[in-house]
Amino acid sequence: MRVAIAIPHFFKPDGEGQYGSVRDDSRPRVEALTNCLVNLHAHFGSKQFEFYYFDHMELRSANESTQVTLDIFLCTKDNSHVLSELTENGETNDLFFHVPIQSEDPKLLGFGCHQLLADRLGDYDYYCYLEDDLIIHDPYFFWKIKWFTEQMGNQCVLQPMRFEIMQSPVGQKIYIDPDFEALSGWNKNTAHNFIDQQELEGRFLNRKVMFGRAGDPHSGCFFLNSDQMHYWSQQAYFLDVDTRFVGPLESAASLGLMKAFRVYKPAVANANFLEIQHSGTWNSNFFIENLDRLIFPARQAPVDG
Repeated sequence: MRVAIAIPHFFKPDGEGQYGSVRDDSRPRVEALTNCLVNLHAHFGSKQFEFYYFDHMELRSANESTQVTLDIFLCTKDNSHVLSELTENGETNDLFFHVPIQSEDPKLLGFGCHQLLADRLGDYDYYCYLEDDLIIHDPYFFWKIKWFTEQMGNQCVLQPMRFEIMQSPVGQKIYIDPDFEALSGWNKNTAHNFIDQQELEGRFLNRKVMFGRAGDPHSGCFFLNSDQMHYWSQQAYFLDVDTRFVGPLESAASLGLMKAFRVYKPAVANANFLEIQHSGTWNSNFFIENLDRLIFPARQAPVDG
């Protein structure tokens, strides 16, 4: 399996700090991006080994069945990034290709990533977009996406559930993208049809798993096979720089997907079927601090054995 991953990366403090890319301290951004890159290679690349001993000790390749050919393109604007801090010890130089993107507005870097992926059609089996603070821990992540598409068809796209891990209480895991009723009305006439085929089910490892039409399709990422990427790139709205879904960053990750495909996420009862970690705990802290003022209705589906 050949996989291309485009990662938009920007860091330049603006004094307001609405997003992690513009907050004053670069250290969390360096840590998040490092974890993003290292985990991709550790779980999917060729840097996986076991200690083997017969008459001498040696390292032997491991996990060949889930390894992929992985090319990561780190897309930046001007000198607004943390790459000098990331690569100062030289250990991460071989983890990615650095691709400067010409964009007047750094918030539109994601659309430059779309162009980069489209320019490489025919070279890969999967075309992926990943915000720079997302971490994949599941070695079967791409194989689960492949399984889902084979079961449900190319018009269905499975998005992972984003989660954060709290430091207090220690180890508490919170999924941070609740279904928003308001999105259903907003998208009814513009993009995502929330009514059509609301639920899907399949069997995986001899267990029933449920998937629901994503009430909030945003996961900060997408993973398309070559047929899906080709279909999307041929649509009139591809690269239209439409930023109406929340804002430019969210639109780059999610709006094109919503226009082209039926977007699903795992049901809450089996949310960890496909999940991705969001670095830090900003979203979780915000929700917890505002629980008395925020109401997010969610859909759940049971899972049986």
